[in-house]
Amino acid sequence: MPGYIAVELTAPAKERVPLYVYQINNRQITFAIQGGHTPAWLETGHHFVVTLQFKTAVYQFPLAVRTIQVHENQVLFKGILPEWAARVQRRESVRAAINMPATVQTHPQHTPAKLPQVQHCIVQNLSALGMCIEIDCAGSPAKCADTMEMLQKDTIVAVRLPIPALTSSGLLAKVLQAERSATHGGISVRARCQFLSLASWEQEFIVHAVFQAQAQAGRALLKRNSAA
Repeated sequence: MPGYIAVELTAPAKERVPLYVYQINNRQITFAIQGGHTPAWLETGHHFVVTLQFKTAVYQFPLAVRTIQVHENQVLFKGILPEWAARVQRRESVRAAINMPATVQTHPQHTPAKLPQVQHCIVQNLSALGMCIEIDCAGSPAKCADTMEMLQKDTIVAVRLPIPALTSSGLLAKVLQAERSATHGGISVRARCQFLSLASWEQEFIVHAVFQAQAQAGRALLKRNSAA
């Protein structure tokens, strides 16, 4: 179980709050909020929708707060685990939203000479099986057309992610779908890609990077909520 999970409040307003799983004992689960200050929204009897992210699946279930206490600079609140939890991501590897700069390059066998070989992109979501990338076309219809041609379905690309153990060589992926998208800056191209033949250690580094990015986002969100 990862250290960071997300809790979506069902009332008074929907928002995502980062928590830690402190303890599971029989059917009781205890969550911890760092900082030692009890948020105004946390009250006994309050109901949440809890999202638990594991390596291969994401589950959701309702939870009612039974007890609240402060312990060692942490706010702990306890609830009863339900008999079952809904699986909300049915995939072999958990996918998570992320904002990661990267470069994508078409495989030499698939790169016509007239097309740019390397494009800077942003990885919008990532899993050990694939990713979704966005390439900013800087408001240029011509660049957008070239990028769409570059990322045709079934094209093989090499992607370099800013993950230290994976930067020496690009990870091979196959383009599943590419489409134009309107952005604040003009137009971009978004592409869904599936990784090809990743070694188990490469998958582990990707999963670790996903969890690390989520933990950082969770800590930033917790800091903003605490300051509010």
